[in-house]
Amino acid sequence: MKPIHILLILLLGSFLSCQKPTDAVNPDGPSPGQPDTSTGTPTEVGQPIGTPTTKTIGKSGGTISTPDGKLTLIFPVGALAKETPITVQPIQNKAINGIGIGYQFGPDTLTLNQPITFVYHYNENELVGTTPDALGLAGQDDRHIWTVKQSAVVDKTNRTITSKAKRLDRWAALITYYQLTPVQDTVYLGQVRELTLNRCTDKEPWGNTDIKDVNVELYNRPAEIRNVRDVLLNGNSYSHPEQAKSKDGKVGFTYDSKTLKVVYTAPSDKVPATNPVIVTVQLEGPNNAQLLLSSTIKVVGESNLVINGHSYDNVTPSGGFINGHLMVTATGVDSTGKSGSISLFLNSLSIGAHPFSNDLELLEGTSISVLNGAGKGDELEGSSIYSTCLIPKTESGAIQVVKVERSNGTAKVILQLSGRVVTKHSYNAETCTVNEHKTMSVSGRLTVVARE
Repeated sequence: MKPIHILLILLLGSFLSCQKPTDAVNPDGPSPGQPDTSTGTPTEVGQPIGTPTTKTIGKSGGTISTPDGKLTLIFPVGALAKETPITVQPIQNKAINGIGIGYQFGPDTLTLNQPITFVYHYNENELVGTTPDALGLAGQDDRHIWTVKQSAVVDKTNRTITSKAKRLDRWAALITYYQLTPVQDTVYLGQVRELTLNRCTDKEPWGNTDIKDVNVELYNRPAEIRNVRDVLLNGNSYSHPEQAKSKDGKVGFTYDSKTLKVVYTAPSDKVPATNPVIVTVQLEGPNNAQLLLSSTIKVVGESNLVINGHSYDNVTPSGGFINGHLMVTATGVDSTGKSGSISLFLNSLSIGAHPFSNDLELLEGTSISVLNGAGKGDELEGSSIYSTCLIPKTESGAIQVVKVERSNGTAKVILQLSGRVVTKHSYNAETCTVNEHKTMSVSGRLTVVARE
């Protein structure tokens, strides 16, 4: 099979080592321009997606850009020996620590006589949880291992990432040297969330003001404690005395021989006034450069609802038992005063997931109905149960019984729910063909106390 030249464009933020420039992580490592002999981590190859763009470029050079203007390849004079149709094909991005889509280049027999330049125009939302300060261009070889061959230069003003390629590897990508995950998350009051900091090289081929040779293989491993300079919660260091009484929760870290984890503990009594909270890891790079990676964590109370993507945090549930079946109603109010509500029927309190059922006898099955008061226009109502030609059907979803505590004739029940409800459904009465079927999503967690 002929080689396929691929450029995967990955936007990556980077953590830098907390050591000073004179404290090399591996002083015996290869010098710039020499291959790194460490063992890299192979990844699968991305599959083509979208429509390719083609343009013919010859000896005099030229450029080719994607229709959205995000990627531009610049061929200098003499880079190509003859008129050549250049193709750019979007593909899945499979590189280590990759963000965004990738690009495949053709033809697969392309030979470069001069280095070409690529320029990627990034958006801020592509760098959520990362930083543009330290990016690298990696190529993937026949072993499917990635190597950073040349550094990249970032222009924050124009939001561009620029690097060069002396030859096109079969696959290539922009990568982040460190990654904090998850970037976004949700926790309940008193819940503990662990964040993982991974690295893909023990070298420091970043922080450059010009493009130079680096040549280091990439792997996927946990970061070490020496990589971290500080951990912050909403801008305050974990070691600051105010952390002991913070109403935003607490932050710290754990470390063993294999893994470093940043740990956030949500407050147990009240949702923070600043919500979501921001957990940040700070690293120090060459020339005392400070780089930050952050994770945004939203704290919710014991009961909350998200209806059609709209959050209701101040939720008040109530419930009761009818013939042994649990019925719960809950109403929440958002920050603008608009309300959303839900009613659910659950025919069993056994621990585990109870899928929505299509039993029209409500108390015999599991179902929900929803009112979204914050929807655009009129209030939007929906139900998990609907019918076509008198045949009962149900949308996908389930109510999960997480925990049941019984005491003195009452039951404290913790439920989690996720699924979709039907807001509009119509069909041809003669053929039973569905004419219209619209739904909205619903999810949440409810803690209800009911007398049995």
